[in-house]
Amino acid sequence: MSSGLFAQTVASSVGGTVVDQSNGVVVGAEVRLIDQGTRTSRIVTTDSVGEFRFSNISPSVYALAVRREGFKSWVAIDISLSSGETRDIGRITLEVGSVNEQMAVAAEATSVQTKSSERSSLVDYEQLNRITLKGRDLFGFMSLIPGVVDTTNREVTSPSGPSGITINGNTSAKNFTVDGITDLDTGSHTSLHYEPNMDSIQELRS
Repeated sequence: MSSGLFAQTVASSVGGTVVDQSNGVVVGAEVRLIDQGTRTSRIVTTDSVGEFRFSNISPSVYALAVRREGFKSWVAIDISLSSGETRDIGRITLEVGSVNEQMAVAAEATSVQTKSSERSSLVDYEQLNRITLKGRDLFGFMSLIPGVVDTTNREVTSPSGPSGITINGNTSAKNFTVDGITDLDTGSHTSLHYEPNMDSIQELRS
């Protein structure tokens, strides 16, 4: 199994299924995803099996609103989406009533990845800003992630990149991507084409 190091922003997705109280699918429901920071939003409708999906979503904190004539509106807030995450909201149950009535729920503080077999850990933007790193080598943050051992001197920035990093005991087949694009010399697999400036990094995922 290969190991990977990912920097900056990789698009994420959000999906789920809308049903009624008898567990029947609700077709044609309006689903709105709202970025709570910028207040921008996107709208999709549920398909013939009641499912919806938002693709190519930037990491942020979102609210999700579902409306369908004959049902109470359903709203969830504080849905935190990290880089490269595939979030399954699960089954959203609408209650019979007026769309002017509203059901509000709070998102789970910790989500479980159920839509892919990915095993990963994250160093988020707040951690990157709060922790002082000698040498300003972004790979120095990887030691914060469980299962990562780094034997490289990170007191200065080095083109060696992920060289010297072991992830869950795996010392080979590592990759380093920036915005989803490989930034590792595919000939040697030990050096980088370039190391991004730390101030441009939003989060790291291993």
